[in-house]
Amino acid sequence: MRIFICRRSAALARQTRDLLQRTGAHRIVGCVGAAQADAQRLRLSGADAFVLDCAMPYADGPALARALDPLPCVMLSGGMRVRGLPNVRWVERPEEISAALEGILRARLPAQSLREIAEELLCLGFKPQTLGTRQLQSALEIVLKDDDALGDVKGRVYRPIAERMGCSPASVERNIRYAIECAWTSGDLSALEARFGYTVQAEKGKPTNRAFLAQIAEHIRLHRA
Repeated sequence: MRIFICRRSAALARQTRDLLQRTGAHRIVGCVGAAQADAQRLRLSGADAFVLDCAMPYADGPALARALDPLPCVMLSGGMRVRGLPNVRWVERPEEISAALEGILRARLPAQSLREIAEELLCLGFKPQTLGTRQLQSALEIVLKDDDALGDVKGRVYRPIAERMGCSPASVERNIRYAIECAWTSGDLSALEARFGYTVQAEKGKPTNRAFLAQIAEHIRLHRA
């Protein structure tokens, strides 16, 4: 997701940029202080979401959010909250911004797509109550919303899930790998063969997490058309 950051000062904006870049989940398309804030500039940036301070010199965070509506904003409240801003998610600390952006990303995926993912995994024999299956479902949500996410699976898929669930990217990778292994052992062989062909055969091994995500996401897209 493309993010534009506008905070009270350019230094704070850069700190927020560095914080978000460490997660690798989003692409920063703008990073400015309040003196350079302008609703038209923000709109023309091509950003999908914005990070703003509520109180800023030279600019008014809530007024900017209203001008950007319906584009979503994450607003650092600074102890203040303004009603009547449906496109705003309020946070108290910079460390909460990433989780708020992840919530925006999830909300962009239609409910139909969420059902399609759940039904596809159930059809393949994944157990919905397991942690690995839930994390796999989240990974597919990210891939369906971001075509480039598979280029950096650790940074743009595992890391956002790990931050939301309070674990490490490595544990997300392991949990998804285990869920895939269980499906290959006890899942629906005919459904797996329909998706992956000869690779289902035991001697051919199982697909990598990345290959699995790519194949299932493409299957959902094709059957949605």
